[in-house]
Amino acid sequence: MTMEYALGCLLLLVTAAAALRDWRQRRIPNILPLLLMAGGALLLLLRFASGEAPAQSAVQALAGLGLGALVSLPGYGLGVMGAGDVKLLASIGWVLSWPAAVVFLLLWAVAFALWCTVALITRERTRQPVAPSVLLGHAGAVIALGWQ
Repeated sequence: MTMEYALGCLLLLVTAAAALRDWRQRRIPNILPLLLMAGGALLLLLRFASGEAPAQSAVQALAGLGLGALVSLPGYGLGVMGAGDVKLLASIGWVLSWPAAVVFLLLWAVAFALWCTVALITRERTRQPVAPSVLLGHAGAVIALGWQ
């Protein structure tokens, strides 16, 4: 088992903790996206140490971060998502980097759409937690792409 894979699994556990907290309390503590950002920085350092081009890896990580923020900010502006959800999506984009962040966001969008559809069918009128579908998207991206 490589260090990158082990760290990736730990970061998936952080996402699971955010999903559980969001499910129960509809809040994501700031420490969880911060842990993901720190873990993403460690992953970036591991990539540098393995011989990947530092500039390319950094740009890809920043692109993933920006994409996660770009996709989630309209939901925040409309009141569908909270600030913790935006930070969570952006930090996972940072962890996975470009182009894996695209796969993650597509899987998250499908999971969240299904989640909201079930809520509509069951006539549950409360605001739905976003982080459980984020966990599904994160895990799905890891399974689909693996840790390179």
